[in-house]
Amino acid sequence: MTAVEAVEVLTSDGLRLQAEMATPDNSTWAAVLAHPHPEHGGNMNNAVIKALFAGLPTHGATVLRFNFRGVDGSEGEHQQGRFERLDVHAALDTMAQMLDRSIQGIIVVGYSFGADVALTVDHLAAGGWLAIAPPLSLYPRPDFVAASDGRAVRVLVPENDQFAPPDVVRERLTGWSNTEVGVVPDADHLLAGAGSTLVDATADFARTVFGGA
Repeated sequence: MTAVEAVEVLTSDGLRLQAEMATPDNSTWAAVLAHPHPEHGGNMNNAVIKALFAGLPTHGATVLRFNFRGVDGSEGEHQQGRFERLDVHAALDTMAQMLDRSIQGIIVVGYSFGADVALTVDHLAAGGWLAIAPPLSLYPRPDFVAASDGRAVRVLVPENDQFAPPDVVRERLTGWSNTEVGVVPDADHLLAGAGSTLVDATADFARTVFGGA
């Protein structure tokens, strides 16, 4: 049984973000989901985020998804990634405050724009980063704190990604620490029909990070 409730995320610069949390009865770990680019229709109901939000609780995850600033019910204006990292940080704050002590930890999961933003966020509660189809071009290279942090990073790249295919991603990840790349076969950037594959890959990453979550 999974309970879904609306929650409010408050950013450090005073914005209230629309969010939802799904909590299964047997929760042992947690994930925060960051959605794709708002200017291309991205929000927390994006198909990939929706699949993860529905599927990860069956693997024991408490999941929080939210709308970036300026999207749907979230306050503020879209900032082209300049301040969206504050939104991810605030979502991690909210998750960390609401979790039971039995939870092993939290992973940050971002898709496309959300993946690039997530990789810039350093939060003590984050056990690792899972980046799905990241362009790796939204920020200058030094901004990706995950590159040298040492906590686990897994990057899932669609085989036929139109923006950053596997070879390009591997090149851009040169020198990153504790980072591995997986390829989603027969998929492009939209990842249509790949929901179950992404759910399984995310759960597998959590097991790697938390040792059997």
